[in-house]
Amino acid sequence: MKLPKFYIGPMTQNVIDAIIESVKYDNMSFGFIPSRRQVEWYDGYTGYNTADFISYVRSKCENIIIERDHSGVGQGDTFDTPIYFDLKSMIHDAHNHIDIIHIDPWKKLKNYDAGLRETSNNILYVYQKNPKVLFEVGTEEAIYPYTDYELYKLLKDLKYELGEQIFKNIKYAVIQSGTRLEATKNIGKFDSERLTHMIEACESFNILSKEHNGDYLTNEEIKMRFDNGLDAINIAPEFGVIETKVLLDNIKNKEDFEKIYDICINGGNWKKWIPEIYHVKRHLDDESKRHLIEICGHYHNKEIKQIVNIDDEIIKTVLKNRLKELNELI
Repeated sequence: MKLPKFYIGPMTQNVIDAIIESVKYDNMSFGFIPSRRQVEWYDGYTGYNTADFISYVRSKCENIIIERDHSGVGQGDTFDTPIYFDLKSMIHDAHNHIDIIHIDPWKKLKNYDAGLRETSNNILYVYQKNPKVLFEVGTEEAIYPYTDYELYKLLKDLKYELGEQIFKNIKYAVIQSGTRLEATKNIGKFDSERLTHMIEACESFNILSKEHNGDYLTNEEIKMRFDNGLDAINIAPEFGVIETKVLLDNIKNKEDFEKIYDICINGGNWKKWIPEIYHVKRHLDDESKRHLIEICGHYHNKEIKQIVNIDDEIIKTVLKNRLKELNELI
């Protein structure tokens, strides 16, 4: 199994198809990282459930890695998703032969021992369903921060808990080097020394290092990470924003712009990404409205495309240009 350097979130149908076509026809290497909000066993805002998404990708291109991003307790549609939903999500991933599952209970469990136990139990649970599934462990800094020593300890404890054979199925560990997203910017403070130590912790166990929140970084910032030994990086909302900007640039009149703004503001998905000041403003100017749409438009992509008449090939060309830029960094 050839593992890619870049894992991209399937934000929209055009993003999905642009990645498939780039891998299939242009000899590029990318993986998918569907979150449980994008693709879940029963549904998702992309319009796919787990079985249908995996089937669609495999029918188009067999050699694309599909990894479940942020699986685990508290990672469903809402923070209080019932526990059996979390387990059922893992069962469907395993039964549908997903390649990798990121086990991430840290959003809800903020205690190391509890997080370790849940991670170990989840891996054992999935392994019983499908021993071929690989895993990613750890989480991003915004969810549960840890030092390079704590990452080393997590991997050491998991090796002890799981045993040598099952531990070998852990392919990636999440490293933290300061990245953090807000709106359409990466506002984290990068720490190259921390990156190096995190990578060394992974290498001690022959596990690949992966960084989350690679969105909105410059090509130089990404290449520098790879040059320092980083094995892979996740990028997701950036591609949704790219498509939404193209759609906004093709709006024909003010009335359609306001329709799209109403869809986005009423949907409420902007609250996850937008600065606090937007939460208290009742009336936004057009520039601020556009910014809000850019941030959360991918959640409402199908509705927006019913308003904005544009050929999907135009959108996919823009997306593929960004994919080509990333591919050239490898």
